[in-house]
Amino acid sequence: MFVCELRRITLLWDELWLGTLNQHHSEVNRRQNQMEQEVRKVDNNPSLSAEEKSFLIAEKHRILMKPVSDESY
Repeated sequence: MFVCELRRITLLWDELWLGTLNQHHSEVNRRQNQMEQEVRKVDNNPSLSAEEKSFLIAEKHRILMKPVSDESY
């Protein structure tokens, strides 16, 4: 009986994590798509140097992805 209860508790934690990941999956996908669009825009800008493009892409990534990675679960 004790082992069965431990299995049940473990399953509940697994379900909790799965639910949390499912909730955030769509937000991460949306931000990833937005980041890909931003990278294309920067890459297609002929007036920027390679260094400026790299800097802008890094900043856009930081701005878009930081809220996702900083959320407390």
